[in-house]
Amino acid sequence: QIWPACEPLPPPAGGGADVFLVHGFGASSGHWRRTGPALEAAGHRAFALDLLGFGASEKPVGYTFSTEDWAEQVADYVRAHAAPGAPVVLVGNSIGSLVALAAAARLSGQGEGAVEVAGVCLLNCAGGLNNKGAADDLRVAVFLPLFWLIDWLLSIPSVARALFDRFRSRENVAQVLRGVYSDQGAVDDELVELIYRPSEDAGALETFVSVITGDPGPRPDEIMDAVTCPIHCLWGRNDQITPLDGTGGRYFQGLAAEGRVSLTLVDAGHVPHDDVPDEAN
Repeated sequence: QIWPACEPLPPPAGGGADVFLVHGFGASSGHWRRTGPALEAAGHRAFALDLLGFGASEKPVGYTFSTEDWAEQVADYVRAHAAPGAPVVLVGNSIGSLVALAAAARLSGQGEGAVEVAGVCLLNCAGGLNNKGAADDLRVAVFLPLFWLIDWLLSIPSVARALFDRFRSRENVAQVLRGVYSDQGAVDDELVELIYRPSEDAGALETFVSVITGDPGPRPDEIMDAVTCPIHCLWGRNDQITPLDGTGGRYFQGLAAEGRVSLTLVDAGHVPHDDVPDEAN
């Protein structure tokens, strides 16, 4: 997605930034439907991509998805689209926050391909590629045997297909989203279709299984030292997926208390950019 939907775009005028938007698990570039146009109206250029395995991107069977590979994909996308001299800002939600953070670390390196990142905004940052990344959280640790059972069940193709087909129905997608959003009115037909449609693609099941059962990869605290630009955290108070009193929430609140990041709390769930877009924007 590039807002407005045309190419090529001129560099932002009047000091605007090139803002790159990275979606979370199961979502796609369209999930920034209330963010991209608002950024454009404010004088910035807004870009969003579908991470490999999601949205309209390919869903390769047998591929092991990882935060590191997605971060390299985002970094390549930024290098391809950022206007010379324009401030670059990365914005991510959930797993996309973790990917944006890792991409910022890659882009800020020395030598060819380095890009000066002006800032990163993390919306309800995930602690890893899946829940096993927060195993040091007692509430998560209690459920580790259940996660291992789910991993084993998903290793059985027929069981995985049955679970995936039941999980991905439009009715179930809507029900899950209503539990993720504070504003129930934001869970409209467009949103449900945005999440549901890619699940029909070849390889969608394998992507789901790979992400859920795979290695959780690096945690935010293992990436932070490599990111030197300003970091802002936007967190929904009502989030039950990455709660404020969970491992990630406590970590970033601690960083905010130390002055290493800034932090804004909003009355939203896990996806504040689509739940309370005016505040988030």
